[in-house]
Amino acid sequence: MEDNKRILQVGLLASAEYIKGEGVIELEISEKIRPYLIDLKRNFTSFRLQAAFSLSSKYAKRVYQIVSQWKDKSESRTFSLHDLKVMLALKDPKGLEPEQYTKVSMFQKYVLDVAVTQINQHTDLHIGYELLKKGRSFESIRFLIKQQAPQQLPLAFEQPLDDARQQMARQRLAELDIRDARLVAQVLGEARLVDELFAFCYKLKTGKVKATSNPGGLFLTVVGLRKSVAGA
Repeated sequence: MEDNKRILQVGLLASAEYIKGEGVIELEISEKIRPYLIDLKRNFTSFRLQAAFSLSSKYAKRVYQIVSQWKDKSESRTFSLHDLKVMLALKDPKGLEPEQYTKVSMFQKYVLDVAVTQINQHTDLHIGYELLKKGRSFESIRFLIKQQAPQQLPLAFEQPLDDARQQMARQRLAELDIRDARLVAQVLGEARLVDELFAFCYKLKTGKVKATSNPGGLFLTVVGLRKSVAGA
């Protein structure tokens, strides 16, 4: 959130709590964002959730949110590099933490160019940027924006429940690097295996299952689809 005097960075949720066995998730909204939600009808920025979810870089996600404010125009307002880095959590406005990517070339390579590539490949926007100099040094940036038709799957909640579950299971298998068509079909073809897949991924994420090098192999072994696993 930004106005003439300050920039506020805050997550939407203060907490998310899953109630086991009830299929309920309780969400708590961050206190500082509530005034903005109350005024949401009059002042908001919209962007495609599926597009945002498709971006793996945290900087790409944030840049996408920023440029979406100007998606109906050809370019964004001009940001100072200082302000943009603050918005991307790369620079502490109070100077208490060290600044990241102090060289412009590194900022371009690891932040801006990655964000531009991912946004152009996975979202409804096609963007570029211009670095602007003051004297001999780059001091500010402006994003160039065009809308494009996104080539994306619909969100899971837009599909029937069974299709959403299948899509989520496919995604989990891909995350485990299980891509053999026969194995994928076998897992997706049995409700028990899909349940075990979700349970395994949850345990892996929470540290209840340890598999540093080959979690997919370990899963296949656990469910009896592979006799042994190397490097799990």
